Amino acid sequence: LTTASRFYHPVTGFTAVDAATTTFADINWNLPPARFDTRGVRMLRLAGTTPPSTPNQIGATVLLDGSTNPDPGFDSDRPGLGAFSYSMWATYDEWQSGTNERFSDLRSATVVVT
Repeated sequence: LTTASRFYHPVTGFTAVDAATTTFADINWNLPPARFDTRGVRMLRLAGTTPPSTPNQIGATVLLDGSTNPDPGFDSDRPGLGAFSYSMWATYDEWQSGTNERFSDLRSATVVVT
């Protein structure tokens, strides 16, 4: 059995909500199915309502670098007050090089932090 294209499973259930603690955002997600080349998740943040669109976007804050797979999928971020957008990609190490070689489709969420 062969395939003409590769598929890199994204995270699911990606949400960002205003946390109970002032200036914090709670971010949740479900990990994709584990497989031989699964590496981790990469999460970026930008101020405003436009989420990061690429995994290495200039100007975005890196919250998770793609080398770890936090399980359960949860992070508490302290960006300050205002609107913030988050994007996440599952990362894959297809050739076992120890780097993020492939990325899933992005998932994004925006939250107003109070």
